[in-house]
Amino acid sequence: MRKFAGAVITPPLYFFFCMIEFIEVNTKRYPVRFGFNALREFTAITGTTLSDLPNLQNNITLDHAIKLVWCGFKDGARKEKMPFHLSVDDIADFLDDDSSILEKAFNTFNNQFSSNEKKPMTKAKAAK
Repeated sequence: MRKFAGAVITPPLYFFFCMIEFIEVNTKRYPVRFGFNALREFTAITGTTLSDLPNLQNNITLDHAIKLVWCGFKDGARKEKMPFHLSVDDIADFLDDDSSILEKAFNTFNNQFSSNEKKPMTKAKAAK
């Protein structure tokens, strides 16, 4: 564990690395990324703290869930250098039409948090 800005950071967040994934909504593919910019925006608009992030899915309100998804869509568009015109209400409307989008977004969030955890070194790598 490490401390960052006074918060204890657990290994999945400390080794945070993410890439862009895409979620299809009504035949359109949207880039989704939960980088530090998305997390910064999410904590700013919700009042969530950095130390709350690792346990987010265990204790999250519907409002926070929709805002987190919005932040992921917004950061994905930013990284892909695409215009972004969706509102939080637009994300909620997407979920009305297809609630699996929330599950897909949270899977993306989980994948991006755990994608770069330290893995044991193989014998071949250790020998080099």
